[in-house]
Amino acid sequence: MTKQYRDILLGLVLFVLVYFIAKTTITKEQAAALGTLALMACWWVTMCLPVGITAFVPVLVNALFSVIDMDRLLANYGSETVMLLMGSSMLAYSFEKTGLDRRISLYAVSRIGVSLKSQIVVWFLLAVGLSLFIPKTVAAAILLPIAVSMLRFVGEEDLSGTTDRVVGASILSAIVWGVSIGGTATPLGGSMNLVGIRYIEELLGREYLFAEWTMFFGPMTIMLALICLAVILLETDTRYTLSGSKSYFRAQLQKYQVVSKEEKVCFSLFITVIVLAFTREWYAGILPDLKPAYIFLAGGLLTMMIPIDQKNICTWKEMESHLLWGTVFMFAGGMALGEMIADSGITDTIAAALMSANITDPRLLLVMMVGFTILVSELSNDTSAAAICVPLTISIFQGLGEDPFLYVLVICLAFNSSYMLPTTFRSLAIGYGLSTKYLLKKGALLTLLSWLFISSIGCMIVSVF
Repeated sequence: MTKQYRDILLGLVLFVLVYFIAKTTITKEQAAALGTLALMACWWVTMCLPVGITAFVPVLVNALFSVIDMDRLLANYGSETVMLLMGSSMLAYSFEKTGLDRRISLYAVSRIGVSLKSQIVVWFLLAVGLSLFIPKTVAAAILLPIAVSMLRFVGEEDLSGTTDRVVGASILSAIVWGVSIGGTATPLGGSMNLVGIRYIEELLGREYLFAEWTMFFGPMTIMLALICLAVILLETDTRYTLSGSKSYFRAQLQKYQVVSKEEKVCFSLFITVIVLAFTREWYAGILPDLKPAYIFLAGGLLTMMIPIDQKNICTWKEMESHLLWGTVFMFAGGMALGEMIADSGITDTIAAALMSANITDPRLLLVMMVGFTILVSELSNDTSAAAICVPLTISIFQGLGEDPFLYVLVICLAFNSSYMLPTTFRSLAIGYGLSTKYLLKKGALLTLLSWLFISSIGCMIVSVF
């Protein structure tokens, strides 16, 4: 039996074991959801099957066990996030087709330099900065294709991180982790922050201003970013450099002095998409459904509709063979898995057990809630974690006679701190070649340090204030 078939069999065995063991204490639907998590984690880590195939496991399991409503589950495979990924993938290919990716890559390398340390720092800071203003998934969808184009241009084809050569893996992981951290500092980082604000406003009985959020979470974000960047640099052999030299890449850039019409159109589409994504609040009242996902999709489709010298920039035949279908479906599968876990009631069972443990020390409970929130965020997504853990936190600490406001702020920091599993926007990096093993191994340390940091700073805040 080959290793591939052993890994496939291992995933199936894990599903059966988890299902029958868990079914003795929880419902069969909850047991099936846990079994699905074990199976998909096994197949994603071992990569025994293409990620797109594993992504459809929730559909098959739900058809057999009726864990949640099938229409709700299937909606994840056609969600607005999927549309965003499709659009960004189309734009990325238009860059490749016209050579714009090579121009941007040469410019970036000639300015940043070939030092791996410099590359990691710059890409990480770009990711943090961009995710301050737009949702995490959008920021990742913008930066990853550009970074991958640069890496491939300089000959870094292995982006997995499974070999001694970890240049590509280090840069891709720095981007997704930077995006994760930066999205904490402002409410614009994603819907999970808006969920948190909604509950905070209910507690305070007034509007909780964006400026108030940033004043609290800004310093926390800076500290988490420094911790994350230090871990990345310490765990990476930064003696590596990208192939070539600064002078070589500057000389190559001179060959690209003439910008083609196709490049100008593609770049204009890209900039337009970014500007519209950033300025959504200006037109949201007029076009409430024109969200960034559909702006990206429109930009991608226009690359196949705008004629340049009586010829479209891209054709659908070219596009369909270059779209990152596996990445799109992997993201959807992760969201579907999170929906199964959240809606099957597993988290409610865990929460009930936590509340019945008769723990009266609020700081100990806070440490446990931070860990629980990070776990839910890893297994599902940060928005689900916000919707589940914030009201639970309010209920627990009000039951202890505590004002839950500060505890909720700490939990908002926690659901923005997941780094290990290939769910949500992290699946984009996997689609470009990053190994799930690398993400899991390196992300585990970041997740642990985040739990310790958030718990420590949270206990200090609730003690002092």
